[in-house]
Amino acid sequence: MLSEKLRRRTVFLNEFDCFLSALDTNIRYSGDEIVSLIKTCAPGIIKSYMDFNQKDYYSLWQSFLRAVSKSSGLREEDYKLLCDFGEKLGATDVEGQLSHIRLYREMLGRNYNNSLLEYKSKSKIYKLLGFFVGAAALIMIL
Repeated sequence: MLSEKLRRRTVFLNEFDCFLSALDTNIRYSGDEIVSLIKTCAPGIIKSYMDFNQKDYYSLWQSFLRAVSKSSGLREEDYKLLCDFGEKLGATDVEGQLSHIRLYREMLGRNYNNSLLEYKSKSKIYKLLGFFVGAAALIMIL
C-alpha cells in the first residue's frame, strides 16, 4: 500500500505538470474563461478529480482539492502548492498568469523529481517488507 501511494503521487504530479503546460498554452492563445480552459486542458487523471458541475472557478478548485487530498498520495507540501496555485490563478492579466504557471511548474517539478527518486528507492523496500511480513505470519501460523 505504501508503494502504491508513492506511485500515485508520482503519477499525479506528472499529470499535473502536463495540465499546467496545456493551460499555459491555452491561456496564451485563447480568451476563454478559466473554468472552460481547465475543462479543456485537464488530462484524464486530473479531470477525474474535478467536479465540473460547479459553476464558478473557486467552487471547482475547492472540490478538486477535497478530492485530491483523499486519494492522490500527495504530501502536505504538494497540497499547499496546489492550494496556493489555485488561489492565485486567474487573478492577474495574461502575462501574470503565464508567469504564475511557470513558477508553479518549476516548484512542482522539484517535488515530482523528489517523488520519482523516492518511488524508485523505497517501493522495492516496501514490497519486500510486505512479502517478509506475510512470510513471517505464515510461519507463525504453521
